[in-house]
Amino acid sequence: MSGLALSVQKTTFFSSGLSDAEAMSISKSRGIARGLLPVRYLGVSLCTKKLDIIQCEPLLQRIKTRMTTWASKTLSYAGRLQILTSVIAGISGFWCSTFLLPKECIDKINSLCGDRLSDLGLLELLGPL
Repeated sequence: MSGLALSVQKTTFFSSGLSDAEAMSISKSRGIARGLLPVRYLGVSLCTKKLDIIQCEPLLQRIKTRMTTWASKTLSYAGRLQILTSVIAGISGFWCSTFLLPKECIDKINSLCGDRLSDLGLLELLGPL
């Protein structure tokens, strides 16, 4: 035995293919709360269907927030570009490794990056991409 034990206070029971009576019976017999989808885990909505743009809104909002809170006035162009690419790649990379993002969401991320590059004056420096 590993010595690990179930923490009833931190556990939620999700079911599929069971009647409400069966699910309630299992939940009560084990003393575990019953949960309903969609639920958020690590800031990501867990759902049984394909993601749509509404469910990707936390990702887009997180990217927008990061872009607007940078203190980039003291950074060089290269520093600004490095922060932009590493932060966006990290945030969106996590989501892409977890979900298949809709094309509309990816297009919006690319648009946000292009807008930010333009705001920072990097598009003129980099030339056509």
